[in-house]
Amino acid sequence: PHIVLSGEKAQFGQPEIALGTLPGGGGHSETHQSHREEPRHGDDRHRREDVGSRGTLARTNQQGLPTESLVDEAIQLGERISGFSKIAVAMCKEAVNAAEQLPLNEGLKYEKKLFYSSFATDDRREGMTAFLEKRTPQWADC
Repeated sequence: PHIVLSGEKAQFGQPEIALGTLPGGGGHSETHQSHREEPRHGDDRHRREDVGSRGTLARTNQQGLPTESLVDEAIQLGERISGFSKIAVAMCKEAVNAAEQLPLNEGLKYEKKLFYSSFATDDRREGMTAFLEKRTPQWADC
């Protein structure tokens, strides 16, 4: 999009991994394509962090962390990621990596294949069921 308007409490992100799946509507490919067209700042960290999280605009615009908090932040991020389905995490990582390497059209096709594949996993079924039942998913990692 060329213009984005949001309120101060608006949240952004791609939380689908918490359901045992991944964003399938171009979330990885289009994000990376739009960032390719913008001036590069050498920092892909925030686009990678969007997967599996939501954040306020202030959080997504944050440019860096104080050096003294890097280890704590890394541990917290690792703990958060370890709470998701391993297969969904692997699929999201694969989609992000492909989006960085492929032209937009090819990235969208690849992302769609991964998204559809996620629906064949036990974890996607568990994630959706847990969401509807308002409980924490018990991942089978298959």
